[in-house]
Amino acid sequence: MSTRTTTPWPEPLSTGSSKLTSGKRSATPQSRRSRGGNTLAVAPAAYPNPTNGVFRVHVPETTALPRIFNPVGQPVSGSNRISSVSSRQYRVDLTGLPGGLYRIQTGTGVVSVLKR
Repeated sequence: MSTRTTTPWPEPLSTGSSKLTSGKRSATPQSRRSRGGNTLAVAPAAYPNPTNGVFRVHVPETTALPRIFNPVGQPVSGSNRISSVSSRQYRVDLTGLPGGLYRIQTGTGVVSVLKR
């Protein structure tokens, strides 16, 4: 009979301050939620993405009204572009704005939306 030796699993690599989000590393998590001693980063979500103008932003926690930034990074004016659907969901209307990558900043993070 041969003797089989087993080696222990290697220790997990330290990720420093980064946490895992959906299998991806996030260097600066915007929000954290604890589950069973593990801290997971939680980010806002937008759908449909890409959009033709109107979409919804879902945030994991109740926050202040989101802010819209254009592809150059400047704030988009117009308070009528964002309306609250529920305490954690907003309707955003980019109709009439040129196509490009817009960033929606919420209290829990930033989500990018492609307007066609």
